[in-house]
Amino acid sequence: MANPQSAPSLAAVSAVAALTAPAPHGNIGVAISEIVPSIVSLAARAGHQADLAAAIAASAGATLPPPGHISHSADLSFLGVAPGRWFVIAPPAPPALLEFTLRQALGAYATLTDQTDGRAVLRINGPAAVATLAKLVPLDLHPSVFGAGRVAQTIASHINIMIWRNGAGQSFDIAVFRGFALSFAESLIASAAEFGVSFTPNLEGPAP
Repeated sequence: MANPQSAPSLAAVSAVAALTAPAPHGNIGVAISEIVPSIVSLAARAGHQADLAAAIAASAGATLPPPGHISHSADLSFLGVAPGRWFVIAPPAPPALLEFTLRQALGAYATLTDQTDGRAVLRINGPAAVATLAKLVPLDLHPSVFGAGRVAQTIASHINIMIWRNGAGQSFDIAVFRGFALSFAESLIASAAEFGVSFTPNLEGPAP
């Protein structure tokens, strides 16, 4: 019989822990950091989108946004990514707990899937954030076009990403499949280098 004390243990780690952060020098025009929100995908069951919207309004006090838009409750953000599909973004929490909580309230009308461990999220802000992203993202990120409360699925450096603007300033969050996170972060840092860049990984990793 195997010794239970010899069983391997699992530890959450940063998706970009292997990336060496550049040494800050001069002015910092772009600050890049890894954040670790909880992420759950939400897909309305056929014929139940109105029921789902009503359940979200009753349980979270939020409206379901159309594709390309974001709505918020006190602690949840709903990102409309396609007709009948959303991503729910929440503060760091055990992913199973968040999914269970949502499933209790919404499971009769939607399919929910935890995405927290499968995605990495990088936050980019600073006066040169848009100029940096313009080298990588085939979107018009001017606030008159892609303002507060907007989200899009697109590509950057040949990698599929989901990007959304935080508030009215030059702050964006970008979600990327975890296996591509290191390559994407390297491209992002290279694009920001001319403006002065700082990079901060989340060394604690996602919530267990």
